[in-house]
Formats: sequence, structure tokens, C-alpha cells
Amino acid sequence: MRYTYDDEADALYVLVDEEAEVARSEVVDERHTVDLASDGRVAGIEVLGASLGVDLSALLERYDLQRLRPHAAALRETRFRPAIPA
Repeated sequence: MRYTYDDEADALYVLVDEEAEVARSEVVDERHTVDLASDGRVAGIEVLGASLGVDLSALLERYDLQRLRPHAAALRETRFRPAIPA
């Protein structure tokens, strides 16, 4: 699992499966969008407002991603900071 953080958008993208090609996106709530491959595999997860905290635990259960639990715990502890407008 890899992730990128866009400090201007305060958005985190968690790349779950590098081999999966995104076929559709599912908006889970106002902060979370899950990108899915045509076979239903999770390709990635977008988290808006990452500086408010990142808690993926509900998504891990919903999309059967228990193998990512240790990584999700580390992300929860990471402090993301949005860009300060000039």
C-alpha cells in the first residue's frame, strides 16, 4: 500500500492495488470515495479533509480489506497538514 497527499486539496489517496484498473468510483460519504476495478477489487481510496484525521476502519470492514489494518493504523497516527494560503 502506498499513498499520496495533496496539501493544497487536503486530500489523501491510498493506492490499495497497483495492478487494478479503475472502472468506477463509489462515493461512500462526503469525505471518502473508493475506486473499484471491474471485478470489484478496491484499487484505491480517496480521503478528503485528511488533516481532520484518517480513519479507514469502517472501509476496511465494508470492502474486506483486513490485510490493510496495520497500514490504516499508521495513517490514523499521521498528521497531514493542508497548504497555508499565500
